[in-house]
Amino acid sequence: MSILEETNEVIERVEEESGIPVEVTTDPSLPTLASIKIARPPATHHVLTYNPTKPGVDYHVAYQCGFVLRLFENPPGKRYEFGDTESGRRAVQELLTEQGGIARKLRLPKETVKQLADQFFDGLLTQLRSVPIGMRIDRWIRETYPALHGAQEASVDRQQRDNAQALNPQIRQMTPPWSFRAMPR
Repeated sequence: MSILEETNEVIERVEEESGIPVEVTTDPSLPTLASIKIARPPATHHVLTYNPTKPGVDYHVAYQCGFVLRLFENPPGKRYEFGDTESGRRAVQELLTEQGGIARKLRLPKETVKQLADQFFDGLLTQLRSVPIGMRIDRWIRETYPALHGAQEASVDRQQRDNAQALNPQIRQMTPPWSFRAMPR
């Protein structure tokens, strides 16, 4: 599958604005539509991977590139990214195992609690990183790349349907209440 001319323009823009080449690879086993690893020393390339078997790849490639462009709009000393810490992971695990916590209610084994805590922690970090910046990236794509509108709309529709599942009573019952609030306590 080849990507659209507009998508190649976005990739070229990443290379120009970051001063770092983009290595584009395909991976039919990639669980997401596209991902990008931003180059950090000693890496010499940004690595953009997309799943050519999924629909809407051009939009998702452009979207991932948008994160690089947003980062490199800032001077080097102002390029901040979320990162995890062991104390953050422990805090999530404690929330799961405290009195009334979902791990106690379901009597989950220790290894399952760790996996669940990692899943929540990683998911929350992804949301904190992706949602505010992603909304700006989506607006930029909408304003700049009309050829991607259809794929963008389809992706937003899919995301809304997927996110609505989190409100399903069965899912809510198995999910810690703090994950639905802005603050954990």
